[in-house]
Amino acid sequence: MTVKPIKLKKYIEKNKKINEEAQIEKREAINCPDCGHNLYGGGKEMDLCICYGHDWGKKIKIEKTESKIKMKFPKSMDGENIEMLLKTLKNINKD
Repeated sequence: MTVKPIKLKKYIEKNKKINEEAQIEKREAINCPDCGHNLYGGGKEMDLCICYGHDWGKKIKIEKTESKIKMKFPKSMDGENIEMLLKTLKNINKD
């Protein structure tokens, strides 16, 4: 079986993006700005809402430090949904 270089490159880029850790400011609760679902309630996981389509219900692992939260995304999670979530998280304190 041979893999075309373009497909392989896309696969590697997608996995590289998904496996990167994201850091956000520490909060005790984070709600979805669209549907209001509680995405994060202070535990060790973040639970995605229906706004994330086929990624709905997927769990994101959370590791707290003194000032930040590190997140580890599932490998099967869509890159656009990761970007949407990171945008939401970056904007939680801008209200």
